[in-house]
Amino acid sequence: MAGLYTFGTIVGAVLALIAAGYFFADVVIPACVYIVQYIRYGKTRAETDALDAMGENKASYVLKDQLKKNKMVDDSNINKLQDQLGDAAGSLVDKEGVGGGVAKGVSDSGGDLLG
Repeated sequence: MAGLYTFGTIVGAVLALIAAGYFFADVVIPACVYIVQYIRYGKTRAETDALDAMGENKASYVLKDQLKKNKMVDDSNINKLQDQLGDAAGSLVDKEGVGGGVAKGVSDSGGDLLG
């Protein structure tokens, strides 16, 4: 009789594990995917709104940031020139710049300008 109870317990545990697997595969995992997509959309929307408020887009911000951040030498005059070059390059592709339409298309499509 004890063997029958043990067998029933094992079968019940296996069925419970199978049911839990189906539950996680059909309910929990898709819910997690939805939550992650919702958070990513919110983050992207917040970044876009902040850049719009500053009059920039992703392309102009990346160009300015990369040229200003990565200093080539320690000479202050060259660093000032590099900063000005970054501002000029960024202003070419900002919202009012010559390349603004192309940069907006790249930014909106999710393209990565830096590879």
